[in-house]
Amino acid sequence: MAFARPAKPFPLAGAGVRLRWGSVGATLLIAFGGVALLTAITRTGRYLVRAAWEEGRILRGRRDITDLVRDSTTDAVTRGKLELVLAARAYAVDSLGLPAKEAFTQFTQLKSDTLVLVLSGAARDTLAPVTWWFPIVGRVPY
Repeated sequence: MAFARPAKPFPLAGAGVRLRWGSVGATLLIAFGGVALLTAITRTGRYLVRAAWEEGRILRGRRDITDLVRDSTTDAVTRGKLELVLAARAYAVDSLGLPAKEAFTQFTQLKSDTLVLVLSGAARDTLAPVTWWFPIVGRVPY
């Protein structure tokens, strides 16, 4: 049984294939604009953008604790707290045999003394919690 050859080569075969970047770029721009618009107009989108932004700020500001302890510009109170972190980490590894890996090796000094606020809500006439939906974790009491 013989197979017939196609009359034309496959559309994407060969090195002479040219993509129309104008249409691809326009499609990508429209898709990106749509995602940006949906992100901006929904509570979940704004929550995700804000959470990612703040997490990025914390991660960009990290410094190694050992470097901060050695740094002469670190104030005495902060240095004492960081030394306690290093001592607790050493105790966990040496005495308890816990695998510390990279845990508690970096520190970020925040401009605010508040990192997280916890708020609980319920209707006036019941103790049943009000729930709120978040991405990744799902529905949680608020």
